[in-house]
Amino acid sequence: MLILSAVYLYPFGLTVDQMTFWGFIAGVVAAVGVIVTIILTIYFGKKSLTKTDLAPIEGNTAHLEDVKASLTRIDKRDALDALAHRVAITVSGQGDIPQPLTISLTLTNPSVTVERIQLFNEHGNLFGSADCEKANELVYTATLDFPTVQSWFLGGTAVGTTDRMRLSVKV
Repeated sequence: MLILSAVYLYPFGLTVDQMTFWGFIAGVVAAVGVIVTIILTIYFGKKSLTKTDLAPIEGNTAHLEDVKASLTRIDKRDALDALAHRVAITVSGQGDIPQPLTISLTLTNPSVTVERIQLFNEHGNLFGSADCEKANELVYTATLDFPTVQSWFLGGTAVGTTDRMRLSVKV
């Protein structure tokens, strides 16, 4: 029978006794690391915020929901403004004096809805407004009373002759 004592059986030239010793040391270091981690978790866990600590913070940040809602409304309004600037609308109307004037607004985009028309001159002075009614998918109409149409027309800037005026509408 062959008896080996202090024979190099493992890599790095370590004996069985040395491997056992270093394995024990590695286990102790790992156990100490786990214990330190547990202690630190308990320590910092006790220092973390509780529901009662969060109440004043939530009270101070409650207005942020209103701010977020306002920003969302502003984003939607900006998107609608951008869409409004890209929509082509043809405005036309013809009537007899002193009858009310019916104005037709013809759109190119059926997803746009026109609710109201405002009458301006070239300088931005408001002369009146009227509600619009949907005639079909792309056409809306608004009926303006004669005094409003007359003051709007006379407030415009003449183009060539006196029966053509430069006027503006906002929808």
